[in-house]
Amino acid sequence: MPTLTDEEQEFMDSPITPEEIDAVLKNLKPHKAPGPDGFTAEFYKKFKETLMPYMTHLFNDIIKGGPIPKTWTHSKIVSIPKPLKDSLKVESYHPISLINP
Repeated sequence: MPTLTDEEQEFMDSPITPEEIDAVLKNLKPHKAPGPDGFTAEFYKKFKETLMPYMTHLFNDIIKGGPIPKTWTHSKIVSIPKPLKDSLKVESYHPISLINP
């Protein structure tokens, strides 16, 4: 079974940096919501200077064993019909995940 080198292990154990979060944000599609909060990537990119300290703290706290926000595990899945499709077929619907209030 493959194992990590000491250098790779040290990297994996290191805290998440704002630069790493910024690199992820740059690769997100603008009109997609990357998480259960429903905010689009465009929102995170626009307010990244304000949000970055909070996201960095939150992610590093989770890595250290802190609690994951309960809202990250709650959602509802609804079916949205595709236009001009046979409503009696499963493939005629888009499953959409919505956060619970």
